[in-house]
Amino acid sequence: MAELLSQGLDAMPTNAVYGVIAGGIFGVAMPVLRKASPAAAKVLPSGLAFGIAFIIPAFYSLAMFFGTVLFYIWKGRAPQDAKDLGFAVASGLIAGEGLMGVVNAVLTLLGVTG
Repeated sequence: MAELLSQGLDAMPTNAVYGVIAGGIFGVAMPVLRKASPAAAKVLPSGLAFGIAFIIPAFYSLAMFFGTVLFYIWKGRAPQDAKDLGFAVASGLIAGEGLMGVVNAVLTLLGVTG
């Protein structure tokens, strides 16, 4: 995106225009379908969430997916605990990952490998 914004549309790869058109159609279709059919709204993904999945590395999407699966398992086994503690646990995991990113950056700057 940074290259596209700084260099203009000529920086786009060949045939990327088709992907942009398909993404635009999908991004418009999702909210229209969600409004048109309340039943469909329960199964259709959020256009925003779908778009974010395309711009972040795949391991973040996979981590979110596995976290969601684990949360639903937890919710099935201990619904009250999941309700009471789910937000705190998720926040702690996100903060911990962020802090470890800082630690990893410092170790990389110091030349620590492995």
